[in-house]
Amino acid sequence: MFGNICSGFMGLHGIGGFIVMAIFIAIVVIALVVLFKGRGSDKMTNDSAMTELRLRFAKGEITQEEYERTRTSL
Repeated sequence: MFGNICSGFMGLHGIGGFIVMAIFIAIVVIALVVLFKGRGSDKMTNDSAMTELRLRFAKGEITQEEYERTRTSL
């Protein structure tokens, strides 16, 4: 009864099935890269901010109180 209707997408064999699977895998990989790339940039920004804070404290540009307050907020 539904043989001809369902054979469109679910009935892909050979190269058609391969293309659909390749597109699906590419979408999953791109989504994972975007997801994990966003997380790493926050950490990198935080590390560079801490480095800058340590340098300013070492140069005497900020007091120990300012250093501690800013460090806890980062």
